[in-house]
Amino acid sequence: MIDFTETCKTATKELTYLIDRAKLKKEYDECLEKSFTGKMPYPMFIKLMRNNKWGRVSENGKNEWNVQSMNAGLSYNTKTGIIQFTYYVAKQH
Repeated sequence: MIDFTETCKTATKELTYLIDRAKLKKEYDECLEKSFTGKMPYPMFIKLMRNNKWGRVSENGKNEWNVQSMNAGLSYNTKTGIIQFTYYVAKQH
């Protein structure tokens, strides 16, 4: 699976939008968990999904897309437009 660091190297403006809005959710010994939950227009999500390097993309058949890379993931509900994005980043020592 593709590491999220690799995904970020060529991040599109749609992915950068999510990364910039993600807030610290939890702090662990070696890493930080950052998360964003909000609304996103469907066309913007499609660009985010298609134009970035991800390890796995799936649709569960119940109006939800799931996109994952190692150390990151997001889900998108096509009915509500709600996106949930979480990623993990190593602490700077």
